[in-house]
Amino acid sequence: MRITPNFIIMIRLSVDLEALYRLYAAGGIEAYKPLLKQALALESAGADGIVFKVGGPYDPGRRRVISVLSESLDISLSVRTSLDEQWIQAILETKPSLAIFTLDGTSEDSYREVVTRLQVQNILVAFEVRPQAEAIKTAAKLKGDFLVFGCDSYLEAKGLGDQIEQLNSISRAAALGSRLSMGSIASGDFDRQKLARLVQTKSVEEVFIGLPVFTDSLIRGYEESIKSIKSLL
Repeated sequence: MRITPNFIIMIRLSVDLEALYRLYAAGGIEAYKPLLKQALALESAGADGIVFKVGGPYDPGRRRVISVLSESLDISLSVRTSLDEQWIQAILETKPSLAIFTLDGTSEDSYREVVTRLQVQNILVAFEVRPQAEAIKTAAKLKGDFLVFGCDSYLEAKGLGDQIEQLNSISRAAALGSRLSMGSIASGDFDRQKLARLVQTKSVEEVFIGLPVFTDSLIRGYEESIKSIKSLL
């Protein structure tokens, strides 16, 4: 939470289930039941949203996951997806809160048509981009609602100077996105210190965190883990 002179801005916390899905899939477990149980526990613990990945070759197992999550959760569901038509149909049928695409050099016209189809159905659209001006301007031309910044470069930076440089890049990119009418989301496996430094930039309105939530919850449980993270936001 951060306080401005006129109002309080709450940074939302969404939990990425990909690490759990891979764990269950590696064990040969039908993932949708345990994933739903975990997602409901995270919702009860105070998470603001859930993130899940589809895309790539059509996978009925992942398709079932987004169906049960969409049907069962009262918090937001964000789905990373591709332009594959089967996945777009799945998104249109399940109606998550947010569909996330990675700009990969595909024709802008292909994205534009899909963005229109989703937004007409009240599904917000985000583009996962590097914090670079040209990519942000492209996302704006495609009428994106949000930018998602993958923060691996920041998380992997060794010295404080390098970390600050990466944070400044994210902050400038988010400011440009704001001027172009897009919100900003930061995605990464943040530890407490690096998350706190990111929050101090006052540049994002949501964070996606995965593995650190699950590892911490093994000791403290979801309620304490979510409470601890949200105390930094």
